[in-house]
Amino acid sequence: MTMRLFMTMRLFTLLSAFALAAAASPAAARDAALSGPSFDCGGAGTRIETAICGDPALAAADALMARLFAASRVSAFGRGPTNQLAVQRRWLADRDRLCGEDFGTSEDDGRRCLRNLMAARNRELAAAAMAGEPELAMDTLRALLPAAAPLVEAIGLYASEPPGADWGAPALAAKRSRLTALLEPFVRRFAEDEDLRFGWLILEDQGIVGLDDALASEAAFADFVRVASAYTDDSTETVMPCAVVVGHPKLLEATGPVFGSTIDSFIISTDCATMLPPLPQLDRLLDRISERWPECEGTIRFAAYRTHAQNVDATRLATEAALNGESFEGPMPRLAGVASAQVDAAVAELAEYYVRYDRASAARAPALARAMIRRIMTSGHSCG
Repeated sequence: MTMRLFMTMRLFTLLSAFALAAAASPAAARDAALSGPSFDCGGAGTRIETAICGDPALAAADALMARLFAASRVSAFGRGPTNQLAVQRRWLADRDRLCGEDFGTSEDDGRRCLRNLMAARNRELAAAAMAGEPELAMDTLRALLPAAAPLVEAIGLYASEPPGADWGAPALAAKRSRLTALLEPFVRRFAEDEDLRFGWLILEDQGIVGLDDALASEAAFADFVRVASAYTDDSTETVMPCAVVVGHPKLLEATGPVFGSTIDSFIISTDCATMLPPLPQLDRLLDRISERWPECEGTIRFAAYRTHAQNVDATRLATEAALNGESFEGPMPRLAGVASAQVDAAVAELAEYYVRYDRASAARAPALARAMIRRIMTSGHSCG
C-alpha cells in the first residue's frame, strides 16, 4: 500500500466518524461544560485567570477550548503538525492584552471581552477539530454557529464517501436522506426569500434546480455549497474543514467567487492555513503581497481577493487542477514591493513540503511548486 493510498483510506475513516458524530446527541459539549478550566485555579496568577476560575461559563469555555485545540494538532494530511500552536499563542497574547484593558475599565467589560473572544476562538477550533473530535466539534458548531452548522454537517457527510460516489445508490439512501434534511431549508429559503433570488438564478444557470442536481456531481455540490454558504446568518464564519478538501479537492471550488459583488466575501472558506503543516517562507511571501496590495475600489474587488485566497489554499494542498492546464513554464510575475528572493525561498520551501507530505515526486515537485507560486503571484495585487 502506498503512503498516498494509506492517507486516503485514513482520511475517509475519519470523515466517516465525523458523519456518524453529526447525528449524535449534544452530550459531548455538555460533558465539557461539567469540568473546570484547563489550568489549576489554585495557581491562578492573573486577573484573567481569576475571572475564568470564578465564572462557570468561562471555565467551561476554557475547558472546551483545550479539548478542541488538542484535537487540532495533527494536520489535515493525517500526519505532521498544524499551525494551530502559533495561532493559539497569538490568540492568548491578544486575549491578555485586549481583555486586560477592558478589566481596567470594569469587571463586566473584562468578562464580556473574555466571553466574546473565547466563543470566536472555539468556533474556529470546532472546524479544526472535525477529524480529531467530530462529536464535540459538531456540538460546538451547533451551539455557537447554529445557522451554519447544518451546511458544515452536510459537507462532512458528503465527504465521508469517496469522490464520484453515486448518491442515488440504495446503499447511500440513509446518508442521502440526512443530506436532504440538512439542505432542504436552504432550497426553501431560495424559493421564498426575494433577497436570495440572485443566488438561485446563479444555480439555475449552472443547471441546479433542486437537490438531485446538487448531488449529481462534486462540481455541482461545490456550486450549491458556494451559493448557500453566502446566505447563512453565520456566513462570515462558515468554514469547510481542510480535511474535507484533502479528500475531495474538487470541493475547493466552493470557496471561489461567483457573485461579482460584496457577497463574494461571505462565501465559505477553508481553515487550510492553520490545519496544514507550517510554511513560514510562504507565509512571509503572502504577508508581503498583502502589505503591498494597492487600494482597490468597487465591489468586484471582493472577487479578486477571493480568487487569490483560493489560489493560496490550492498551493498549500498542491491541487494541480487549480492550474487549469496552464503550462509549468513561463516567467514569474513581478509585484511591487515583493522581492524575487522571497519568491524563490517560498518555491524552494514548497517543493520540499510537497515531497515530505507525498503531494508530488521529488522530480516533479520543484516545477509544481513554481507553477503554484506563479498562480499566487498572478492573482496578487489584482482589483478584479
